[in-house]
Amino acid sequence: MDKKSLDTLLKDLRRLQRKVGEKQAKRLNLELLHRAAKRIGDFAGDCRQCKEYLQQLDSHVDTLKNLQGELDRATARKHQRLIQGIVAHMQRKHRLVAEGYYLGVYLSMGIGLGFALGITLFNNVIIGLAVGIAGGIALGSARDRRAKQKGKTI
Repeated sequence: MDKKSLDTLLKDLRRLQRKVGEKQAKRLNLELLHRAAKRIGDFAGDCRQCKEYLQQLDSHVDTLKNLQGELDRATARKHQRLIQGIVAHMQRKHRLVAEGYYLGVYLSMGIGLGFALGITLFNNVIIGLAVGIAGGIALGSARDRRAKQKGKTI
């Protein structure tokens, strides 16, 4: 798929987002799909599977544009599988992470560590949890920001 076709696909996704409305676009996760299409276009020159996903995405967006009203279950399931497949491929093969990935990881680690510290060191679970949550948010946000600056986010 060439640059012009990719631009057309991205424009079609934006039009579809406006057409279906905010609630439906959120349910279909069209913002993530738009970001993933952009990123997959970056790798399509080198990666055969990215080219295949881009072609699948192009035909799928055409299908979504032609639908009137609500999606049937089969189309919605196919849509979610396509998004999950693209994201999983980009995480495995191209070492990209979803936005907010590190925040979630470090926050959960901070809660666990804060709980342990609260029981043992502070003799107060609430203080330990507060310290753990604050540390997790700070570290996770910093890692997410660094990943975004390096261009490693979907």
